[in-house]
Amino acid sequence: MIKVINTTPGSVTFDIDDGGKYNTLRPYSVNIRRSGEAEYAGSGECGCDAKTGDAGTALSAISVKDNKSILTVFGLEAGTKYSAEAIFDGEAASSEDFKTSFATE
Repeated sequence: MIKVINTTPGSVTFDIDDGGKYNTLRPYSVNIRRSGEAEYAGSGECGCDAKTGDAGTALSAISVKDNKSILTVFGLEAGTKYSAEAIFDGEAASSEDFKTSFATE
């Protein structure tokens, strides 16, 4: 149900597929955390609302609630492994691991 379709140094774009076309059939949450970290922290109503932490550092975990089929989440750290989990109706539906790309000059 969740598939990574693009990564950049500071963001990831997912395809959330539950049968809907432009919007999912039901609202969902996506929890993203750095690999090896157990807790989720921070939240946003959509990917563009996910904020970076103090002094512009990337968050180690983000929870996003939405109903769009394509979701982009910002505020990630370059070259870092993450795990994303899609949750529908309070139950984990699927998960996927990914790594953001490295920044280039």
